[in-house]
Amino acid sequence: METADVLARVLLALVFLAAGSAKLADLSGARKFLADSGVPPRFARPLGLCLPLWEMALGVALFPSVTAWPAGIGALVLLVVFIAGIVSNLALGRAPDFYLCGQLHVAPVGLKAIACNAVCCAIATVIIRHGAEQPSLAGMKLKIAGVTVPLFLLIAVVSMFVSLVRQNGRMHSRIEALENQLAPKPGLPVGNFKGQKTLFLFWNPDCGFCFKLLDKVKAWESAQPKLGARLVIVSSGTIEQTQAQGFRSAIVHGIGTEQTPSALLIDEDGTVISAMAVGADEVLGLMRAQP
Repeated sequence: METADVLARVLLALVFLAAGSAKLADLSGARKFLADSGVPPRFARPLGLCLPLWEMALGVALFPSVTAWPAGIGALVLLVVFIAGIVSNLALGRAPDFYLCGQLHVAPVGLKAIACNAVCCAIATVIIRHGAEQPSLAGMKLKIAGVTVPLFLLIAVVSMFVSLVRQNGRMHSRIEALENQLAPKPGLPVGNFKGQKTLFLFWNPDCGFCFKLLDKVKAWESAQPKLGARLVIVSSGTIEQTQAQGFRSAIVHGIGTEQTPSALLIDEDGTVISAMAVGADEVLGLMRAQP
């Protein structure tokens, strides 16, 4: 029984450490999830940092027997809050992307997220049921490490590989969609983007982070020389709604984006020459790097 209790602690700790690390590596994504879930933008930014730090702190605290019981209670409370938030979002017809159960990539919240968090709740309950006198890891650490560490590393490598494959596929789909929409056709203000360096700005008119960036984007847009990088706004809102924000550049609608604001640079031959810039700081950095 002690072995099962210890394994439960190790498993839940690894889940929380993986989930926290993934969010910490993608703070803009974590903050966007909170904003898309209805958290006011002024709170989403600090909470987007506090949430992964709290998850990682719980993960670390689950290892020592002295702190395992309160950490188990904290983990259960956090998981219940997650489930309540997911159910609330689904009831309102929202399904924002989020890191689920330690995954190293995002996925829309749904029944899978509820089930995943429910399983973690069950594991946390096993830990809490044992009470404050938790078994020590010292006697079983080699046995546990021999099983869990290779398993965790394998899961992490596979998850990262799957994430890279999916990201690459989404990137190709997005570029193909852009080519189709920007190909010369009646009524479209832009021709094919080949022939001039183009910066695609993925935008959501209702996004609080986009709104904070608006004036700086328009200032950069006004300062760009005629032969400099062309700006194309790829908006998840309507063209009219985006134009009302004062953009002078071409606007394309109907291409799904996961994170806004974000940006991508294409050279004169239509080749992607930058990594996806996500968040205000990275977007501004990519813009200011253009002559």
